Amino acid sequence: MIVPFLLSGNNITQKDSYPNAVSTFVEAISHCVPPIPVRPCALEYLGKSFGLWHRVLLMLETRVAENGGLNQLTVRASPSPFDFGQTNKQVFDSSIVQFTET
Repeated sequence: MIVPFLLSGNNITQKDSYPNAVSTFVEAISHCVPPIPVRPCALEYLGKSFGLWHRVLLMLETRVAENGGLNQLTVRASPSPFDFGQTNKQVFDSSIVQFTET
């Protein structure tokens, strides 16, 4: 239930301060073993909104490496909203947004 907390509108007041609680939680999530599943679009939002692009890019790169790299660019028809198994294409798309926004 940590991801809905991070994405809630209550944290937007911390947007301009650094360090903030959101950056601390994202840093902690990035070090969890086994990893906590966070959708690439949620990481994209956190990276853009809270200036966490550096941590988000590292998390997305790690996810691509664990999923087989560039060789696994598969697209599923319509994933369930509760399906946390993300394709590398979705991860790449979120990474591209992070690179273009910084």
